[in-house]
Amino acid sequence: MKTVKLPLFVLLISAMAFMTSCKKDKNVYAEDFSVTIAENPADGDELGTIQAKTEKSYLTYTLLSESVEGALAIDAVTGMLSVKDKSIFNYEYNPVITAKVEASNGKHDAVSNVTITLTDVYEEPAVLGSFRDGGVVFWVDPIDNSKGMVCSVNDIVTSSADWGCHFEILSGANGLAIGTGAQNTKDIMEECSSTTSAAYICGNLVLNTFSDWFLPSRDEMIEIYTNKAMVNATSTANNGTILSEDVLYWSSSQSTYDKAYDFYFNNGNTEPTLKLNVFSVRAVRVF
Repeated sequence: MKTVKLPLFVLLISAMAFMTSCKKDKNVYAEDFSVTIAENPADGDELGTIQAKTEKSYLTYTLLSESVEGALAIDAVTGMLSVKDKSIFNYEYNPVITAKVEASNGKHDAVSNVTITLTDVYEEPAVLGSFRDGGVVFWVDPIDNSKGMVCSVNDIVTSSADWGCHFEILSGANGLAIGTGAQNTKDIMEECSSTTSAAYICGNLVLNTFSDWFLPSRDEMIEIYTNKAMVNATSTANNGTILSEDVLYWSSSQSTYDKAYDFYFNNGNTEPTLKLNVFSVRAVRVF
């Protein structure tokens, strides 16, 4: 049988074509992504799709980093970016949010730089003692005075809630400052099984159409006490009750493995006490 020898240049061209084909199959190309939106979007709002491509293969998308953790979500199949936490999309705090998204075909990848620019939207200033967003305003954000916190106009339970995890040290729930109560509550609910705990009661509360209530931190309780007169007046004017000076209330701030901070509205005293005690609860939320 006669062997046919191909010219060298034909072999070279064939090899180059094969290598080029393989290279195209492996490479991933991704474009940077930028968009400008008004502040205060809704959770789940779509922001746009990462533009990436590869030949003869599929892509998966992964959020590598964010300038503000927890701001964004991405669809691993389509590359669609969306709002994960609307509270982060606040012009006064975060006028620009950046992130990095990786597009991968399993062997190779490319990174898209994401830039989301927020525009300012005028909002009515919050007023201490006003009734809005499900409760009484007891704290106004010093940076963005359209934001703040409200507390419920009634005790959610009276002298019947424990703190949970009576003799366990939690990995979280150590926040004392204003702005830490929501995370404290989440930490307690994730690590404590008690359905009678103050955090569980607040975290599962649906009140005045809102379902994002939480157990206030120690310093959030102090802020309620500071504005107690206004809170009491607005609460009673809206079919609520005053803050009791005869019982103790729970905060969401852990002290030690067996103690957390209580609060006494008679004189504003707060100190660590045994988690197994049963106290009263006022729920709060951010608006």
